[in-house]
Amino acid sequence: MKIIFIGPYSEAMILKNLLENSGITVYTQNEAMSTIEPVAISAGGYNTVTLKVAEEDSAGE
Repeated sequence: MKIIFIGPYSEAMILKNLLENSGITVYTQNEAMSTIEPVAISAGGYNTVTLKVAEEDSAGE
């Protein structure tokens, strides 16, 4: 798995939808907690969602 994005929930969901519409499977981390209690995930509650894709779906480094 390769991390492709770390950021706010709203931006993560836009990016996730764009990628999934292109046929790329996207895995999310902290999706539910970022809406319930974001300060429990990161200081200040910023950059709470992480998106990951399989190595073969990533374009490189």
